[in-house]
Amino acid sequence: MKVIQTLQLHAVRRLWLAQVLAGVGDEFYALAVVCLATTSLGYQAGYLLALQSLITLLSTLTSNLLTQGKDCRILMMISDGCRVLVMLGLAICLLQGDASAPPLFLLVLAMMVMAYIRPVFDPSLQMALPRLSVDSAQLSSINALFDIMRRLARVLGPGLGALLFPLLHLSLFFLLTGLTYLVSLCTLGLLRKALAPVAAVSAPADAAPCPLSGCLATALRGFILLRRDPRYYFHLLAFGICSGWWYLALFVSTALLLKQPEYLRSGITLGSVIAVYGAGNVLANLLVAEMRIVRPWQWMSAGRLVMATGFLCMAMGQDHYSLYLGAFVAAVGAPVTQLPMANHLQSRYRGDDVAAIFRVRLFFEWGGSLLAMLASPWLLQQWQPSGVIQAAGISYAIVGVLGWCVIHDLPAGRRTAWVPYES
Repeated sequence: MKVIQTLQLHAVRRLWLAQVLAGVGDEFYALAVVCLATTSLGYQAGYLLALQSLITLLSTLTSNLLTQGKDCRILMMISDGCRVLVMLGLAICLLQGDASAPPLFLLVLAMMVMAYIRPVFDPSLQMALPRLSVDSAQLSSINALFDIMRRLARVLGPGLGALLFPLLHLSLFFLLTGLTYLVSLCTLGLLRKALAPVAAVSAPADAAPCPLSGCLATALRGFILLRRDPRYYFHLLAFGICSGWWYLALFVSTALLLKQPEYLRSGITLGSVIAVYGAGNVLANLLVAEMRIVRPWQWMSAGRLVMATGFLCMAMGQDHYSLYLGAFVAAVGAPVTQLPMANHLQSRYRGDDVAAIFRVRLFFEWGGSLLAMLASPWLLQQWQPSGVIQAAGISYAIVGVLGWCVIHDLPAGRRTAWVPYES
């Protein structure tokens, strides 16, 4: 398999293993923050988690001012270094003070720093991956491999974290989390040659000039680059819409649905549903990596239609088998949607442009998640958990049909050159 062959490359293997470990650390941190927030604030913890989403959203709009022109490897190392310091600070605070929870202001500060760093690290990783490939086919396999990394961490992290969290002193738990980021930092330091910067690519001859200049143009760089290609904008907006529904359907609504008597008797747990979803993700990644994607827009739309089928199966089924089947089908659609976007983005754009456009995607995704969290109490009260999952399936279906029938026929337009507009 292409993914297995790609993993045999020394630099790819080292970076992948380090990022799997760092991804598990992300899940450890998320688990600890939720536990600490609910301990400190009780039912008001949702406001703290909403603040975290808001900071990430703001970072997608402002971090480009700090990162433009910087080497992506250095940016990832700085991000990992900040994460290590945050985890170390929390651990020291717990050792010297209350062992059950750090002061609220320190927890809020740590959450703000960690939330701001994510739109710095993730786009930088997207910039780095093309440097590890020699052609488009290998780049597709590398993208699939690192998408598997993220999904493996989501499957392994919560289980390991739930096992270790009651056994370890909270300060040791944060030190363990910081150690995962330290491994990532050291690995990036050792990959200096493999991730060396490449020569800048000049703007294409058909490029359109940028209408803005200065800090505003830098902050909005990703939006400006895409302004002449409505297909990109549609699919990035679709990521935002679907991200909110995905969170509500797969996590919140499913967790509430499992508390109903017919599911309680079956012994099914949210962890088992997420595990089935993760297995479907990994299987679909392996399959998509073997395929040659010629029409990425249709692939993305088809993936959303597959996810719609899975969510509708979850909503309309009457037993735990329907939940498992629906979760697996929905999981298959996720890589079919996301990998073509990553491949097309990294093939069409270069360097800082990749990071800027990836931040646009994060802007829509976190914006959709924030709106979903704010609207979730009303939606669940009005529609009940099964109704919310069904609404998620219908939303995925509408977006998928629009993308398949309409959006892919729109003209691509000209790329936007990154030069200030001169009157």
